[in-house]
Amino acid sequence: MKKLPTEVYENICDYLSRDDLKAMRLSCSEFDRMMAQVLFETAVVPFNTEIYDMVKSDQLTVRDVKGPGVDVFKGFGHRIKRFGMSFEVNGNVLARPPSKGSRDLHSSFWGEYEWPFEEYQRYEAIAGLEHAADESPKMRTAFSYLTGVKHLALSLDSGLGWLNGPDLSIHAKVFRRPPPVFYSQRRCPERKLEAQKQLWDYLSRSHTEAAEDGAEGKARANMTIPKESQGVLYTMATISNARDRQLYRKPRFTPGTLSSAQIEWLLETDWAQRAFLSSYMLAVMDNPPIFASIRSLTFARLSSQFLPLLMRNDFWDALSSLNTFSLNVIPIWRHIMKDEAGYVTSQAINPSHSITPCYLFLSTIIAPRSNIKHLTVGWADGGENAQGLFSRNMHLLPSPVISREHSLSEEDEFEMVHFPHLENLILSNCWLGSSALMSLVNIHKTMSLKELTLDSVSLAIWPPPEPGQTLATGLPGVYLQHHATGPAQPPYLPPWQGTPREESWPHVIDVISPGRKLADDGKDVPAYPPADMEIEGNSAPDSVLQRITFISCGYAQVGLVDNLRRIRSSQDPYLKHRFREDFFRRRYFMLDSCMMKVSERYFGYIVQHMPDSELERLAAVWDLREGWDDAEKAEEAKFDGLLPGGTGRFSGVVERVI
Repeated sequence: MKKLPTEVYENICDYLSRDDLKAMRLSCSEFDRMMAQVLFETAVVPFNTEIYDMVKSDQLTVRDVKGPGVDVFKGFGHRIKRFGMSFEVNGNVLARPPSKGSRDLHSSFWGEYEWPFEEYQRYEAIAGLEHAADESPKMRTAFSYLTGVKHLALSLDSGLGWLNGPDLSIHAKVFRRPPPVFYSQRRCPERKLEAQKQLWDYLSRSHTEAAEDGAEGKARANMTIPKESQGVLYTMATISNARDRQLYRKPRFTPGTLSSAQIEWLLETDWAQRAFLSSYMLAVMDNPPIFASIRSLTFARLSSQFLPLLMRNDFWDALSSLNTFSLNVIPIWRHIMKDEAGYVTSQAINPSHSITPCYLFLSTIIAPRSNIKHLTVGWADGGENAQGLFSRNMHLLPSPVISREHSLSEEDEFEMVHFPHLENLILSNCWLGSSALMSLVNIHKTMSLKELTLDSVSLAIWPPPEPGQTLATGLPGVYLQHHATGPAQPPYLPPWQGTPREESWPHVIDVISPGRKLADDGKDVPAYPPADMEIEGNSAPDSVLQRITFISCGYAQVGLVDNLRRIRSSQDPYLKHRFREDFFRRRYFMLDSCMMKVSERYFGYIVQHMPDSELERLAAVWDLREGWDDAEKAEEAKFDGLLPGGTGRFSGVVERVI
């Protein structure tokens, strides 16, 4: 003992889950000391009413469920390198909020009677959270012990965004886990994930055995097995009797029509979270020696209504050494308000309204700061990683680096954020018009941007006009009515059919590529404009951009305001594949009445297709490949009625060769 180098302990810890680290720490004093360096390197604290019970006599302690209190922050605060906090709506509690009553009991000389409360009544649990959040001095004391922290993270979900409710596949229910605040780098998964895999394997084996037994019996009766009864996908989806069918059609939690109690729960949670965020910012500003050395700040999930609260220069001035900033915004779908009489109402709003506060935050707060060199910005909901039949590959919003009004425009000039100091920009989970993407690269070609990453970014394609309509010039997605009196118009062709168009990925990459061009292929130079042609109005020298990374990029159909209804009636076979099986069609109609809906023309729907000619060209010229490396992750999309994840999407790197 005491002879093993510290780096050997660190290597051992790479193969252990967090639960195993906790157990190993109990072995002996040396393991306790060595494991603490790894165990407390990353700490994520959920905000609750008990958090300030730890603050006593000007020191922060935590009661361990297995023993006496442990002075974690005072004793191990200097060991914490990555510190995160989360304050999110609990979906199980929201589905069944506690009762707080609406009438008060009064006594008089003729007896007792009930009368409505004179003032709005609060949920005790949330009122306690708001009271705890208002205690800024205690949070300041807690933060004062974080002397070794270099990376901060925060997750703040108000529940006003998209709610899945009952729209979760069996696979999602088995592997359900909270979204990460920090993305773990450990090679060994947690015990919980291992247990989930074991449960899934058990379900798969049980269903396979049951299906084989059923197949044998039906074969003897010369019967065929319906397709919807095959595979673990449909396990537990059989509706056995009328009562179960009624419960399946009318879930207790309907996100589209929340009860009064649920609406009030969300309203009061929003109040508590605003108080928490204000105290959080004050605690950072009041500890300048601690947070002046912070290098990275991540908002893992942040509801868009909180962005105006972050527009305080004194908060960002306190993070003077901040180099890396990540922002994943949750678009809000509803606005909740309380009138003077105490009556709470909920009003649906278009999620695209979240683009404007995000755009203003980026342009006025982040872009001018010379210390921020690395920026990640995108949407936390919707797109490829969303879960559910009504959400996966849906609800994709344009990147907030372009103003809401200009995101649908294909003109030469765009109102977009200029980042003069960024060296690395990552755009995630969004769509962009081809002209907008080329303009974004062109604007930054003489600035500091050296690396651009497009993570699940889709090029926008516009839907074909309805019969009797014409595409309005200059504004794709807007159609004008007319009477067909002239000669027949040529049929509409999507970008992946016929001759490649300028809106295709090969053309866009050819324009923005810092390295290889289509003309360098030498075998097949397409009929595009010259690859070295400058975008109109640009006379700048060569770009300083050195590298573009593509992660699951493809196409998204924009302008389907009727959401899945329009997709189901579309003649495009690549949009209809979601309803290719009866099981998903029935499930869609059963859940349709209880899900959230808006008429949002800014939404994009990911198209799981790219023509072979484009994929072959991307592979031959830039070595960009279709699909995902993570086969298990790709398989998840099939449980929401889609093709495997990565279908029609490409990944790879295009870089300058020196």
